Amino acid sequence: MDEIRFRAPVFPNCRLILMARMRDLRPNRRAKFDFQGLVKDQIVFTGSMLGVPIMRNHEYHLSD
Repeated sequence: MDEIRFRAPVFPNCRLILMARMRDLRPNRRAKFDFQGLVKDQIVFTGSMLGVPIMRNHEYHLSD
Protein backbone atom coordinates (compact mmCIF):
# COMPACT_ATOMS: atom_id res chain seq x y z
CA MET A 1 0.00 0.00 0.00
CA ASP A 2 1.15 3.51 -0.74
CA GLU A 3 0.03 7.12 -0.47
CA ILE A 4 -2.42 6.31 2.35
CA ARG A 5 -4.19 9.34 3.77
CA PHE A 6 -6.35 9.01 6.85
CA ARG A 7 -9.02 11.70 6.95
CA ALA A 8 -11.19 10.65 9.90
CA PRO A 9 -11.24 7.95 12.60
CA VAL A 10 -13.19 4.71 12.23
CA PHE A 11 -14.78 3.44 15.44
CA PRO A 12 -16.03 -0.05 16.37
CA ASN A 13 -19.58 -0.84 15.20
CA CYS A 14 -19.30 1.61 12.26
CA ARG A 15 -20.10 0.25 8.83
CA LEU A 16 -16.96 0.68 6.72
CA ILE A 17 -17.44 0.51 2.96
CA LEU A 18 -14.33 -0.21 0.86
CA MET A 19 -14.25 0.78 -2.80
CA ALA A 20 -11.42 0.01 -5.22
CA ARG A 21 -10.75 0.82 -8.87
CA MET A 22 -8.16 -1.00 -10.92
CA ARG A 23 -5.70 1.46 -12.40
CA ASP A 24 -3.36 -0.93 -14.23
CA LEU A 25 -3.23 -4.68 -14.90
CA ARG A 26 -0.39 -6.81 -16.15
CA PRO A 27 -1.94 -10.30 -16.41
CA ASN A 28 -0.26 -12.91 -14.18
CA ARG A 29 2.17 -10.27 -12.90
CA ARG A 30 0.63 -7.36 -10.99
CA ALA A 31 -2.35 -5.11 -10.56
CA LYS A 32 -2.53 -1.51 -9.28
CA PHE A 33 -5.60 -0.20 -7.49
CA ASP A 34 -6.78 3.09 -6.01
CA PHE A 35 -9.07 2.65 -3.01
CA GLN A 36 -11.27 4.60 -0.59
CA GLY A 37 -12.93 3.82 2.71
CA LEU A 38 -16.26 5.44 3.60
CA VAL A 39 -18.25 5.69 6.83
CA LYS A 40 -21.69 7.34 6.66
CA ASP A 41 -20.96 8.71 3.15
CA GLN A 42 -17.75 10.39 4.40
CA ILE A 43 -14.35 9.41 2.99
CA VAL A 44 -12.23 8.29 5.94
CA PHE A 45 -9.12 7.12 4.04
CA THR A 46 -7.67 6.90 0.53
CA GLY A 47 -4.64 5.20 -0.98
CA SER A 48 -3.19 2.98 -3.67
CA MET A 49 -2.21 -0.67 -3.62
CA LEU A 50 -0.05 -3.00 -5.68
CA GLY A 51 -0.84 -6.71 -5.71
CA VAL A 52 -0.68 -9.96 -7.62
CA PRO A 53 -3.88 -10.89 -9.50
CA ILE A 54 -5.32 -14.32 -8.68
CA MET A 55 -7.34 -15.97 -11.40
CA ARG A 56 -10.58 -17.59 -10.22
CA ASN A 57 -11.51 -21.08 -11.41
CA HIS A 58 -7.87 -21.81 -12.21
CA GLU A 59 -6.15 -24.94 -10.99
CA TYR A 60 -2.77 -24.35 -9.41
CA HIS A 61 -0.14 -27.06 -9.37
CA LEU A 62 2.72 -26.91 -6.91
CA SER A 63 6.00 -28.20 -8.26
CA ASP A 64 8.62 -29.87 -6.08
